Amino acid sequence: MLFSLKTAYRFIKHHKLQNLVIMLAVIIGVGVQFFILTMSSVLKNIIVDNFLLYTSNVRTSLVERKLNTSEEDKLILQIMEFEEVDVVFYENFLNGNIRIAGENTQLHPFYLYVAEEFETTYAYREMFGIGIEETLVKGRLNDPTKMEIMLDDEYAKQIGADVGDRLIFYGNFLGESREFILTGTYDTGRFHYKNNFTYLPRTTVVNQSYGTYFIVMSLHDPETSTAVVEKIKLLLKGRETVNDWQESLGRIIELQRAQRAVIGTIEVLISITIFIVVLNMLNYSIQKKYREIGILKAMGLNNKSMQWVFTLQTSIVASFATVFGLFFGRLAVYYYGKWMIHPETQKPRFIYQIHLLDYVALMALMMFVAVLASFFSFRKTNKMAIIDLIKY
Repeated sequence: MLFSLKTAYRFIKHHKLQNLVIMLAVIIGVGVQFFILTMSSVLKNIIVDNFLLYTSNVRTSLVERKLNTSEEDKLILQIMEFEEVDVVFYENFLNGNIRIAGENTQLHPFYLYVAEEFETTYAYREMFGIGIEETLVKGRLNDPTKMEIMLDDEYAKQIGADVGDRLIFYGNFLGESREFILTGTYDTGRFHYKNNFTYLPRTTVVNQSYGTYFIVMSLHDPETSTAVVEKIKLLLKGRETVNDWQESLGRIIELQRAQRAVIGTIEVLISITIFIVVLNMLNYSIQKKYREIGILKAMGLNNKSMQWVFTLQTSIVASFATVFGLFFGRLAVYYYGKWMIHPETQKPRFIYQIHLLDYVALMALMMFVAVLASFFSFRKTNKMAIIDLIKY
């Protein structure tokens, strides 16, 4: 073993150019693979995080509430006892129009979502990102106990509303208008097909609790949504439907699977390219070592021992190259993350997470490619006579 290791080290030392080419091929290949693998994970996180950002994880269909009784509140109180549930409340919406008070009489379509909570106070603000410091763009947060309102910043610009304006909402089912003061605008950073809505507690907008409501909730761990859905279905006994974010995200999950397949194909193609480069360089290197191989065989080393020498040589070169490749790949991801910042907030556009398994998987893949190339490149010398090797 020690002799084989010393021989492998001598081959590395005396054939620097060939080993340098192998190292460069592995470094570039591993660096590119690591960058692509990380960006694939980033893209997945961006899609899922954006979908889960400031939204409910589980939602029921419309639940009829005829009277404000403890019996009707029993369902939501039972859901609150689930250990997976973080926040749960009744939600409804008032379809109507909004306009800026004064000379401007133009009406704009608007949805006023109503939240009715139990035991928690204004938890809907955290869930939907409306009325929290993190999303505030302009003005100040509204006081939910007063006739104050906040609007999506883009929507406010669209209708020409500014902080301090009086906004009049005409709800189709209110029977009368409601006047609010616009205290601020927000940007949750989440894509909405329509942004003409906001949330307020039920007590601010309407007095009665009866009507049709959704039950919405956020979970401590969104991945537990499927189990929570099954629990709620048992409570509802088939009266209403229940769906979760994973069901709504079905098409996107399919796209992610397609993306992973594409990324996997790219990884394989890069590995094949590295294999071909290493194989060709080893073939060239072994041809230059025929005389040395013949002498070593004449000294008593068999084909298996010689194969072990070249496997060690390739493994040593590939291991160092893989470490450098991972380092440069990690560096590329870091600086790419620094470069991809929001022009206004100067905050990173994405947050990446690198797992130890990513390093281990790429290291193992490169070792396999290197050893395989070493095996194929040395096969030719197995059938050559010692005298022919020495004369070559």
